[in-house]
Amino acid sequence: YKAEGGYRFANRSRLRFGYERDEIRRTSDTTLDYGGINYMHTVDDTEEDAFWISYQFAPIGNLYLSVKAETSERDGDQTQWPEWISPYNANRDRDKYTLNASYLLNDWVTVSGRVSSTEDDYDSGDYFIIEGGTARDPYGMKSRDWYSAYVDVTFTPHKDMSLSIYVMNSTFSWKRFGWEDDGGINHFQYDSKDDTDAIGLTLNWQVRSKLQIDASCIITDSNSQLKSAHFDGADAGTTFYQPGYSDDTVRLDIQARYQLNADWSGYIRLIYEDWDIDDPLANGDYYNDLGYGWDADDGGNHAFIIGVRKSF
Repeated sequence: YKAEGGYRFANRSRLRFGYERDEIRRTSDTTLDYGGINYMHTVDDTEEDAFWISYQFAPIGNLYLSVKAETSERDGDQTQWPEWISPYNANRDRDKYTLNASYLLNDWVTVSGRVSSTEDDYDSGDYFIIEGGTARDPYGMKSRDWYSAYVDVTFTPHKDMSLSIYVMNSTFSWKRFGWEDDGGINHFQYDSKDDTDAIGLTLNWQVRSKLQIDASCIITDSNSQLKSAHFDGADAGTTFYQPGYSDDTVRLDIQARYQLNADWSGYIRLIYEDWDIDDPLANGDYYNDLGYGWDADDGGNHAFIIGVRKSF
């Protein structure tokens, strides 16, 4: 359930705020019994409370601005070992911030943009050592952060056509605790970071009263970075940097739809996708030394679809 309210000021600015609560109950029949403990028992109940506030500024000429902040806390019935808890079930604190802006250059050109930040903190504890051994033995997700920004320019030369060109950057990173036993328990923190840049174009064109053409093209460039920092054991104080991978993708989607009458319509759709993956772990000595890698080939997906729709 949720509740929200707002207030509109005399200068045309607006303040909004709200509260949301989400309760989920799950049933799991999966079991993995060992020593009287069901290690595959999942979190049965999760409860999440979220508070948010947003403010839309008064227009500054043709410039429109708005900001939003949100904080939430999720509690799970964590009766099992933390290594068996999925991130979507684990205890988590989240802070999210968003800034939106748009500017009307003229009657047919609009520039808009968004910057957002989401930070998740999971209750996995902190790793530290006291005399005589380890005081805390954390395991699982520690944090997960996501930052994104995009700028979009939309052209509307007439009411039946719109063309948008946009650029975007997205950075996703997470940290987790883990341990390995190679004759002695070694604890480490594993960090991963994925960075994606994209440029895209979309077209919506009402060619005739019954003919609509929609097209989109997006080009993405993704790169990853991996490292692990060891706290104790033979590799205590050592950080290992592992080569990441890159992925370049091109995707084209074109669809023409014809409305024969109120009940019948048909469409033709073309989808073209091509990707190029570069993973050093799957080549040369890295694969033999580290023992893992994504040995994926370059390739693509292509489809041509003809369809008929009937409304009842």
